[in-house]
Amino acid sequence: MISNFHSTRLNGQNIRIMVQRMTSHINALHTFSSADSFNYKTFFAKVGLSAKTPDDIKKAFFVIDQDKSGFIEEDELKLFLQNFSAGARALTDAETKAFLSAGDSDGDGKIGVDAISRHGQC
Repeated sequence: MISNFHSTRLNGQNIRIMVQRMTSHINALHTFSSADSFNYKTFFAKVGLSAKTPDDIKKAFFVIDQDKSGFIEEDELKLFLQNFSAGARALTDAETKAFLSAGDSDGDGKIGVDAISRHGQC
């Protein structure tokens, strides 16, 4: 699961923030639990990605980039939701291709970190 709280001290405020973030991720995952319901712009908005810093977005990118190639390929993108919850469904082929085409700026069949940064700020 994507998180950046590993070095954060736990206090009342930080616990509230963690719960809010987890709740937004759970709500977003629930919204897209049906096949062919995924929309990356809506998902990014629901999890607050547009409010993240470029560094936070890059950290998320490198979690999704499972093979550490510097790109997110179709097979990694298909499992995108599972980076937020292990029990989440895989994206359908149609959802994966739509997501990939939105982020693949040069037609090479993969998404670079700069494309994710641009879409995360939508």
